[in-house]
Amino acid sequence: MRDIARAARVSVATASLALNNHHRVADRTKLRVLEAATRLGYVPNQAARRLARSRFARETNPFDQVGFVFFDRHGSELDGVYLSMLRGTEHQLSSFGAAMTFVRVATEADRNKVARLVKAGWVDGWLLTGMVDDDALRLVHRPGHPCVVLGGHQCAKAVHSSDIDFVASGKLAVQHLASLGHRRIGFIGGSMLYAYQQDTLRGFRTAVREWGLDADDTLVQTLENKTPSPVIDRLSALLALRPMPTAIVTGELTYAATVLDLLRQYELQVPGEISVLGCQLESKTSATPNIARVEQPFIEVGRAGASLLREIAGSPDSPPRRALISPVVVEGWSCGQPRRETEDRELVSQGRRIS
Repeated sequence: MRDIARAARVSVATASLALNNHHRVADRTKLRVLEAATRLGYVPNQAARRLARSRFARETNPFDQVGFVFFDRHGSELDGVYLSMLRGTEHQLSSFGAAMTFVRVATEADRNKVARLVKAGWVDGWLLTGMVDDDALRLVHRPGHPCVVLGGHQCAKAVHSSDIDFVASGKLAVQHLASLGHRRIGFIGGSMLYAYQQDTLRGFRTAVREWGLDADDTLVQTLENKTPSPVIDRLSALLALRPMPTAIVTGELTYAATVLDLLRQYELQVPGEISVLGCQLESKTSATPNIARVEQPFIEVGRAGASLLREIAGSPDSPPRRALISPVVVEGWSCGQPRRETEDRELVSQGRRIS
């Protein structure tokens, strides 16, 4: 403050009043003080301000400002997953009496914005989501200010995090279909580049073994080590198998609607001839309502992350903890018992299978 006052040729008291936009300071003087502060790289330390105010209050809340940062390298919009986590975070922070500052990081200017917030001590902790890696952690690092990652991440070391139990998602899908009598279950997955995709498939394969079901590798159709192709190619590969799977699990949130639409074009009855079990967001945001699905409540990921952040606020150096949210199976119209083998052979002889 003394440096700013000296550069602006005013007293320390006037510089302080000017930076707080006090009515007793003339606008011309305020401008001169602000220009001096900008040249010197001054950022008001909000943590210090809150501490100063707390000296005059009977009760203080050390957890009242939280930063929510979405690291977006592709300039994409917030999809349903991130919006659900954001909504859950806001609800939980509200119950704590805490406020949230949202920042999207897509450009260098965005990074500078976060750096200013860190330098100013504006928040008491950080919730990070999107493309989170070690560089993202370094950006928000500040001693005494904890950080929790929502969803998957690419950090080299373990971090405090909250996410869906995707291994359980794959297992639950198989268990539900097996309980209906399905023994030959197909899986349509994505690129397998992300941990959640690998975990879902691992859970699927584990449950197939545990239930003693057909473990034919051709029943799993993903984009791993393949040229990118539309969902129709992976579905067609499953429908061309002999015998054809009696049920299909879609591993990505957006796949179920596409698969159901394609099956209608192929004139295959769902669930009469083939069942479909999707992985979807919670019901309120589901793109295909009332289908059989494994619901992945990302809103609870946000709630759990906010709760974890508050818990570790008093001990930010505690060992990394991971909160896993359990998915649930919701029954719907797209799943039923498998058709008898004799009926299936009759349909094959009628040429109603895709080859």
